[in-house]
Amino acid sequence: MYCKIWKETPENELKIEEYRQIARNIGSRMSWLNITGGEPTDREDLVDVIRVFKDECPRLLFVNFTSNGLNPQRLKQMAESIVKLNFGKVVINISLDGPPEVNDKVRGVDGSFKSAMESFLLLKNVKGLKTKLALTLYPQNVDLIEETYQSAQRFYPELQRSELHLNVPHQSEHYYGNTQVKINVADYAGQLTGAIRRFRKSSGFKGLFSGTNLMEYLYQKKVPTYLLQKKTPLDCQALQSSVYVSEKGTVYPCTIWNKPLGDLTKTNYDLTSLTESSEYKKARADVMQKNCPNCWTPCEAFTSILGSIPGALK
Repeated sequence: MYCKIWKETPENELKIEEYRQIARNIGSRMSWLNITGGEPTDREDLVDVIRVFKDECPRLLFVNFTSNGLNPQRLKQMAESIVKLNFGKVVINISLDGPPEVNDKVRGVDGSFKSAMESFLLLKNVKGLKTKLALTLYPQNVDLIEETYQSAQRFYPELQRSELHLNVPHQSEHYYGNTQVKINVADYAGQLTGAIRRFRKSSGFKGLFSGTNLMEYLYQKKVPTYLLQKKTPLDCQALQSSVYVSEKGTVYPCTIWNKPLGDLTKTNYDLTSLTESSEYKKARADVMQKNCPNCWTPCEAFTSILGSIPGALK
């Protein structure tokens, strides 16, 4: 709806051997690989990219990404191949923009809701894989959470409310490419908070002993705090436990803060050399002091939750 990633034409993307060098230099320090889009499966060698990190990073346990689900069979085949790499956990979410009519209109693709649900159903049958539906809440769909859930439930009657991931929208120049889009979460913060609280109350979040369900519960729990304070509600782990590397090799603190810290293609693909720079350390200090855009997007929020479980539970 507001994300413009899909409009970007891929160019100068890192090649397999470049990813291998990056992974080899990271080695045992990596435990979680979060792959971003546009649509990750548009890259035909996606499985090979993931395999490179699995081969070179012995402590890599968790891999995840979000798909638009427009090509169900291709997604299923890739998912099965990724699971065979034997990770501790593989999570692939399917994104929606609302119930069928809204979703298809926003995406400009007739039948896209149906395709997304077909993908979801196929992934539900892949052993060793976790999948959820993901809904980013904008003014056009913030009051349609329940309708979206019920529409999805018609395709999959066993669907649990905890299987619907809710996300707060953000703007980013280098990632979403949507800084020119007019969106101000503050304009509908009350509406957004109320919608999430109602859905949380109706869901009860059964199965909180599931790691993914617990993370979702804690993420939603902190949304009102974020909207009220306009600050990241927990100590952000960007540049401490996580970092964002673009498809071209540029290193940023995260997907939101457009602050390039270096180019891995110019540092022999060695991330460590960048982490030791004064600029990197200064950026980390700014993150700790919240002198950054401040966000509550899952890409960063989930690592922050893991880094501060006691604070997340408050």
